Amino acid sequence: MNVLKEWVDDISGLLRGTTQIEYWFEDYPKSGPVDEAHDSSQTGLRQGQAFNYAADQSDMKVQAALLGLTARANLKQVLLLPTVKRHKHYGDDAPPVPEAPEEAFDFLFMVEAVANALQPGRPARVLFERQPLSSVKKSSQIG
Repeated sequence: MNVLKEWVDDISGLLRGTTQIEYWFEDYPKSGPVDEAHDSSQTGLRQGQAFNYAADQSDMKVQAALLGLTARANLKQVLLLPTVKRHKHYGDDAPPVPEAPEEAFDFLFMVEAVANALQPGRPARVLFERQPLSSVKKSSQIG
């Protein structure tokens, strides 16, 4: 949830067209085969499936938002790894990290939920497309 809150202005920019969608490679993103039985890592579950789901989106704006969100969520999970209590480097007495999830992070669940919310006509999509979210935050704090 924190990754989504941190990236709302970027998603808004993508959906409003004020942020340009650019990839480093012409054939990116391209979905590929994923072994669903082994689609897990230290950072979470179903990351390969989540990438494929995002890559296969026909709406380029939603595709870019989902790929960016997935990359940022993965980075956040990687940054949390050394501080998670079960990590051997810190031993058994390491303090728990408030943001560290108790369960493995499910990337596919995240991208499916966000993709659903960003479909044309949905309230979240309409809000993102109307104005920068930073101005929505300011106006909601005033009233």
